[in-house]
Amino acid sequence: MASPAVKAALESAFSGLVGRLIAQGYTDAQAIAAAQAQIAASGSGYILVADSPDLICEAEAANGTPATTDIGLNISHANGARTAATITSPAYLDFGTEATTSTLNFNLRGFVQSPKNVVGASAKMLVGFNVHQFKSVGTTGI
Repeated sequence: MASPAVKAALESAFSGLVGRLIAQGYTDAQAIAAAQAQIAASGSGYILVADSPDLICEAEAANGTPATTDIGLNISHANGARTAATITSPAYLDFGTEATTSTLNFNLRGFVQSPKNVVGASAKMLVGFNVHQFKSVGTTGI
């Protein structure tokens, strides 16, 4: 029996998130030999996804300035430009969308506690899944 196919790409609309990519590997000999950081669209490989609906993730804020009063609100994400050289995800928290709306992807839990992180533009935020394939549609933010 063949393994199910997984579309591991940036999406602009979700029917429900399932998790965060934590590792990838290759079944393509050329990719292994080149030790590529990404699996090419024409290549083959596998990915490991942390799929708990209770996972807390770190994400960068953009398109607005987060404040401590935003904690508890829900928020969506947006995708920045992706190039062949981009190794990390260009997705970010879209601070033009923060609201109490129950269908937004994430719930803002707080700021990453680090001396290198500050409250304001491009802050690193802690988020939980508000919409997830393994739980309800989402809850209203506070």
